[in-house]
Amino acid sequence: MNDIVYLLHGSTQQQYNAKQVDITNDTIEKNVRSLFEQDYVCQYISNTNGELSLAYPRQILVPIIDKWSEVQTPKLTTSINIRDCCAQSRFARCRSRLVVPTLFINGKYICRSATLSSWGEIYPRLSMDFLGDVGSRSFAQPIADIDNTFNGIEQPQQRTSFDKLRGADIDLLNIFGIGSIVNLMVQQKNVLFGMKITASEKLDKYNRYKTFQMISLPYPGCEHFRQVGIKKYNGEFMFYNWSLSKNDAIIEMPIHLSSRVNTDWLFWQSWNTIHLTQNYLQILLRHLETDKRGILIHCLSGWDRTPLFISLLRLSLWADGSIHQSLTVEEILYLTLGYDWYLFGHNLPDRLPLGEEILYFTFMVLPYLVGDEFVFQPSNTTRQHSTLTTSRLSLQYANQTLSLFSSYREQQSMAINFSFTETTKSSTNGYNTESSLRFKIHSPIIIRQAPPHLHHCYHILNQNHNATIYPSMKQTISMPSASLLPPGSLPSLSLPSLFLLVNMGVSTLVFISEINNLSPIRADFFEQ
Repeated sequence: MNDIVYLLHGSTQQQYNAKQVDITNDTIEKNVRSLFEQDYVCQYISNTNGELSLAYPRQILVPIIDKWSEVQTPKLTTSINIRDCCAQSRFARCRSRLVVPTLFINGKYICRSATLSSWGEIYPRLSMDFLGDVGSRSFAQPIADIDNTFNGIEQPQQRTSFDKLRGADIDLLNIFGIGSIVNLMVQQKNVLFGMKITASEKLDKYNRYKTFQMISLPYPGCEHFRQVGIKKYNGEFMFYNWSLSKNDAIIEMPIHLSSRVNTDWLFWQSWNTIHLTQNYLQILLRHLETDKRGILIHCLSGWDRTPLFISLLRLSLWADGSIHQSLTVEEILYLTLGYDWYLFGHNLPDRLPLGEEILYFTFMVLPYLVGDEFVFQPSNTTRQHSTLTTSRLSLQYANQTLSLFSSYREQQSMAINFSFTETTKSSTNGYNTESSLRFKIHSPIIIRQAPPHLHHCYHILNQNHNATIYPSMKQTISMPSASLLPPGSLPSLSLPSLFLLVNMGVSTLVFISEINNLSPIRADFFEQ
């Protein structure tokens, strides 16, 4: 558990930079690679000095074979030079945050990126690259050095550059088998000094992305998560102000997905942030179940809202036994914090002083995701891709098509509570306390009581052999061996045990300043 504390501590001290080589970055990169390789055969895209993106790992992991799958044919062929495709497309997206795979499930990739760059951002980046100033590119600051005389009108030579860049971006999407693009932005374009800097794929004036299914799930940016502390860590009181003029994005998704979520989509702007997160996560899961192609998930810059949903998907699919089957609770927590957040450039040193606790919220929302509606159940059913757009949806049409349930909101207004009823103890997998599909995968191994509020859990976790003890909870969770399990078996862990662990782990973020006398980072943790 100390390794997670060191990871969090390092994350609060610096934002990851691929050009910066130190023991913290090197240790995290090696550990993450080791964890991935337990369950996947991977290819590696070299980004050693940040040539592709300074805010991406020095080695971008691309799983090509799931060791637990009957299909052992590589997803990608060696004849494709993925790195060249990445290099050609890196300026097509904001801050050079190009499309890369981050999860691999049932032969499909879930990719991440930033949104598309417009000419206002591409112009200075291409200029710096041409002048050989790539090494001095800053990915943490907004672009402010744009030529004010440039009027933003696309000239023929500019369109040629656009065609090449966005063509390379589309090639990369096709290489990774992406069929749908999920946009989390609350605005359709980002304007700086009167010039369009970024825009969604839907606004491409030449409709280059017409072959992809567009899914718009507007989700608040990092500034909204200042409410986490203001609302005393109660997400049910967090509401976003959708009436702001910048919020011009509308919710849009295929009918075959929206109809499988029991909610009233007409009133999505009235939902609290937890309810919004629940329903969006269900849409992503239903897409993975019913569509044969993968998903690209992105927000504006791709390092706040995007890792939130990537992390929730990784933890949820792991809890279902669908990915990372050999990893323990401690290891999956380390993987998502280290890879999904830190190595992809989440700026925690900047977010914490501003009170923008989006990372904390990611783990705070986990107890609200335990129902069967969040269980991944693949389906071979073919769906028609008609589209739901709330701006033109009538209530009568919604009642006929979406199967609305007025009581759903009340059902989802649950407290963070891990109280379970004790049942007969199994000789093989501990206490079978729930009939939920999730608990059939990771059956509980302890009897739990309701934990205190997350922001009170600030004591450093003590270790005792193979057990992690939480003094404030008076709980003990046994940690299975980190060795690879035999094919077909699953770790004896429960989703609630994941919740307890991650809540305690992330609570150290709030009180990281109280952590003293940290010993040097143990680089050999995963070699023991």
